[in-house]
Amino acid sequence: MTGVPEPKRQEFAGSAASPGVALGTVWRPSAHAVKPYAPGKSAGLEVTALQEAIHASGLEVRELLATAGGSAAGILEFQLAVLSDDTFQNAAQTKIKAGQNALAAWNAVLLAEIEDYRAASEETFRAKALDLQDIQARVCRNLRHAAQQPIPFGAIVLAQNLTPTAFIAHDWRTGGIALTQGSMASHLAILARQFGVPMIINLDHATVHIQHGAKVMLNVGRQNARLITAPTLADETALKLGVPSAMPFANPALPLLAGHGTRIDLMINLSRLKELDQLAVEDFDGIGLVRTEFLLSGQLDDNAFADEERQYWAYSKILEWAQGKPVFIRTIDGGGDKPIYDLKIDRSSNLRGIRLSLSNPEMFRIQIRALLRAAARGTLHVTLPMVSAETDLADTLALFEDEARKLAASGIAYNMPPIGIMVETPAVAATLERFANAAYFSIGTNDLIQYTLGQPRDYTGAKSGVESPAVLSLIKNAVIVAKALNKPLSVCGDAASEPGSVAHLLQAGITCLSISPPSRPFVASAIRAYDDAEGA
Repeated sequence: MTGVPEPKRQEFAGSAASPGVALGTVWRPSAHAVKPYAPGKSAGLEVTALQEAIHASGLEVRELLATAGGSAAGILEFQLAVLSDDTFQNAAQTKIKAGQNALAAWNAVLLAEIEDYRAASEETFRAKALDLQDIQARVCRNLRHAAQQPIPFGAIVLAQNLTPTAFIAHDWRTGGIALTQGSMASHLAILARQFGVPMIINLDHATVHIQHGAKVMLNVGRQNARLITAPTLADETALKLGVPSAMPFANPALPLLAGHGTRIDLMINLSRLKELDQLAVEDFDGIGLVRTEFLLSGQLDDNAFADEERQYWAYSKILEWAQGKPVFIRTIDGGGDKPIYDLKIDRSSNLRGIRLSLSNPEMFRIQIRALLRAAARGTLHVTLPMVSAETDLADTLALFEDEARKLAASGIAYNMPPIGIMVETPAVAATLERFANAAYFSIGTNDLIQYTLGQPRDYTGAKSGVESPAVLSLIKNAVIVAKALNKPLSVCGDAASEPGSVAHLLQAGITCLSISPPSRPFVASAIRAYDDAEGA
């Protein structure tokens, strides 16, 4: 006997930043790993050291950007812009010439800017404070010639905060994040939701007593988020997330049948190509959403927007992975509150989704030609985002037909793919029969919930999701209309990845879910446990 007491089961409450369940061991960033700074013997040497550290930091961010897409690419682009701007560097050099060393000068300049962002009245500006803190820490690390501490695979990160680039650099196939601070509008929280990583913020500070290496579980529902120490077998098998009994860490084979015998198709949402390297096509019925925003900001190359050949290559790689299973590729969704990075578009306009593409026909035609050509290589479908009027669909169909004629005249192989629409606003969901020309419908719950309930995308109050009667009513109407039109209907928003929302969606009549890959075992368990008799 060592005299060391057995770990005690405890529950610590926090706020849900990204839903899901994770089981692993605690990893805490070590303060002891920080190397002391050795300043040079002159102001000139300190100025040079700062310049070199900023340059090295820019190279590191560019390396991350080479394989990033979507929100991750935008965050890295912002950091590159800051590192490339001489404003902070010049201010720090002034302090160096006044007698400070490079580390002290850089910290003084950046900390002042970070505090200004934290004091901003708008949440979007306050959220950027962590990005600036990330930049500050990276340059300091390079001034010390120290390496960033790698997060162990499968760990539960328990810390005050985690930088966006630390998240981007890590493999999140398992594991999760538990923070004593944070914001649901932060870039870190956005990334966690995008990649299906369970994340709790604003945890009880008593978690400071949890030991590095301790076994813990994150159980993050939309309205109930907990970190559990020394989880029991009962904790691991009954996750209290709408999954009554099935072992969630199993990966049941297809087809997936709900408790009453109805087949539910389970597809994945794809944000970047490299995700496919860790996924088995046998585990999914196809790809329900490909976010083509990854074609911006350097995932494919350094161009502002990937040309036709590079897009054709990317779509072909995705179809090759799918091995004949359906792939639903969404045209670029950006604008409004979803900026498109690297693309010179007037961001002051209110254009969003398909309307933004239609207003930039040269850009859109490039994507259309690549999609038409790729459609000859697999079961490709094209989804139009943020459709609001019948003309959005009609004008897009006309462009596809025009580009198809040009390809045919040039003797280039192509296929006309089925073209469907996202259902993201109450106006479309309530009058879906207006879009009978669409080949299929895909419900984006994030926007549908936001616009129906008039709440921020990160709101987690009572009946803040698909369980809201208003949202459920719209989904049920979409199911009825889709059946009447004999059109396929799926859900690809965040709600599809939340085990606690699955019963609501199945009860509404949804039979196809497209989810974040890490949530598969939990969603699959919720599907198998659902029975009509239980209701939702």
